[in-house]
Amino acid sequence: MAGLACSTLAIYFSILGIYEAAMIGMIWAVAFDWLDGIVARKIKNRTKSSSSFGGQLDVLIDIVSYGVAPSILLLSYGEYEPVFLAGAFIMISASALRLSYFSTFGLSSGGHYTGLALDNNNLVLVFIFLFGKKNTQTKIGKKNKIYPFASIGNDPQDLKYNGEETKLIIGNKNTIREYVTINPGTVGGGSETIIGNNCLLMISSHVAHDCLVEDNAVIANNVAIAGHAQIGKNVIIGGNSAVQQFTRIGKMAMIGGMTGVLHDVIPYGLSTGNRNILQGLNLIGLRRAKFENEEILGLNKAYKEIFATKSLTENISKLNGSFKNSSLVKEVIEFITKDKKRSICTPFS
Repeated sequence: MAGLACSTLAIYFSILGIYEAAMIGMIWAVAFDWLDGIVARKIKNRTKSSSSFGGQLDVLIDIVSYGVAPSILLLSYGEYEPVFLAGAFIMISASALRLSYFSTFGLSSGGHYTGLALDNNNLVLVFIFLFGKKNTQTKIGKKNKIYPFASIGNDPQDLKYNGEETKLIIGNKNTIREYVTINPGTVGGGSETIIGNNCLLMISSHVAHDCLVEDNAVIANNVAIAGHAQIGKNVIIGGNSAVQQFTRIGKMAMIGGMTGVLHDVIPYGLSTGNRNILQGLNLIGLRRAKFENEEILGLNKAYKEIFATKSLTENISKLNGSFKNSSLVKEVIEFITKDKKRSICTPFS
C-alpha cells in the first residue's frame, strides 16, 4: 500500500505541474513494489487464497503506479494536447494488456517474467525528464498562444553567462507573436526572467535576461527590453522603443512609440522622447481602468506638486497630508523613494 500512496502523490503533483515531486513519488513506488516482491517471496506457509488476494491487489496497484500515474504526468506536462492524450492511452492500454497477460499465464516455465516489466514506464519517463533537461529551464503556463519563429528560453545574450542553470517562467494566457525573443535569467541577476499573465508581446519584441514583465503588459512591435528591467502591471510600450537595462516602468504607465527609456517612469506616467521625459499622467488609461474622477484629480494635483521643481524629495516632503491618503499617490511616492539603479524620469529629464 506504500507504493499506492506514493503513486497517488505522484498523480497529485503531476496535476499541479510540480513534476520533480511527481517523479520522486514514481521512483518510490517502484522501490516499494520491488521490496514488496522480496518480502512476499520470503513469507512461508501462505494459503492459496491469501496468495491469490495478494496477487490481485498487486496487479491493481501496478495499473495505478505504472499505467495511470505516468499517463497523468505525460498529459499534464503536455498541457493536455491531443497528441499526449494518444500517448497516455497507449501507455495505459499497454499496461492493462501486460498485467492481464501476467495474471492469466504467470511466470514462464523457467520461473522468469516474459516481456518488459511495467515499472520501466516510470523509470524511462524519469530518465527522460532528468537527462533531457537543458541548463535553462523554461516553464510555460496554461492557454498561452506562441506564434511561429518565436525564440523562447534560449541562452541569454550575456557574455558572463557560462551555462549555469537558470529559468524563464511564463504565466497564463499570454500572446507571444512571431519572432519574439525571451531569454532566461543569469546567475548575476537572480537567475530568472518572469513574464506574468495576459501579456501581449507583438512581432519582433525582445525581453532580455532577468527581466520582470508583470500582468497585462502590452509590448508593441520591435520593442527591445534590456536585462534586469522591470515592467509593471498594465504597462503599454509603443513600437520601436528601447528600454535600458535596470530601468523600471511603473504600473499602468504608457511609453510612446520610438522612445528611448533611460529613466524610471512613475506609475500612471506618460513618457515619450528620444531620451525619455515625463509628459504627464496616463489619464486615458486611468479613466479606462474606471478610477473615480476624484482619485484621478487628486493624483493629477499631487503630480504637479511632486514635479514642480527638480528637487523631488523636497517636493514630496511638502505634500499636503490629504494627498498621502490616496492609494495612487502612495504608489507614486513609494516608487520614487525606492532604491533604484536609474534616475526618475521628470518633465526636466
